[in-house]
Amino acid sequence: MKKVGIVGARKYTNKRKIKEFIYKLKEQFGEGVEVVSGGQPKGADGYAKKFALEFDMNYVEFPPVHYQYNQHCILDRDNYGKRYHVVNFFDRNKQIAEYSDYIVAFIPEGYKSNGTLDTIGHAEKLNKKVVILDWFDTYIYIYTEIIMKGVTKLTSVKIITDLYKRFKGVALNEEFTLQKLVNRSMDKYLKDVEYKKSIVEYDGLQISGSNF
Repeated sequence: MKKVGIVGARKYTNKRKIKEFIYKLKEQFGEGVEVVSGGQPKGADGYAKKFALEFDMNYVEFPPVHYQYNQHCILDRDNYGKRYHVVNFFDRNKQIAEYSDYIVAFIPEGYKSNGTLDTIGHAEKLNKKVVILDWFDTYIYIYTEIIMKGVTKLTSVKIITDLYKRFKGVALNEEFTLQKLVNRSMDKYLKDVEYKKSIVEYDGLQISGSNF
């Protein structure tokens, strides 16, 4: 069974993205996947729990030990109801990283989530696969298709930061995603000779040099 740890900021509010991601897991893997969260009632954790249960999926959680035990806790009841200490959260983060096969992190753009970054750090030390999605990110289906099928190497594309920010400013209002742009442009590049020539000969990105 594939164990997918879904973590993220408490301030993450784009529940549609998490819902889409979890639904895709359910659609592809059915009973062969388990959603794992940190048991926070708000943000990414809360949405992960809500939709995993709503879709009748396998679900477990690792709340900090000062929380009360519930039926979804993977640790025994005796581990909970302890005295509060901030280190409890960091212990929980490590447990999620150790237990999960994959870590998918939902972080609002421009927001630093220390707990999420701590979980990612543990996962990377353990050579677990990690994907970070911000509020705007539209690669949910691509990540699900590639990572969850066990491919060990991802093809990455570097995008100029300023160019991406400008694109988001326009595309967000037009509801046009980067995924659509990449796929449609690639399709046209393969089918349209004139379009291919115009892209190959395009030299408008002077700032970027030959790499772009």
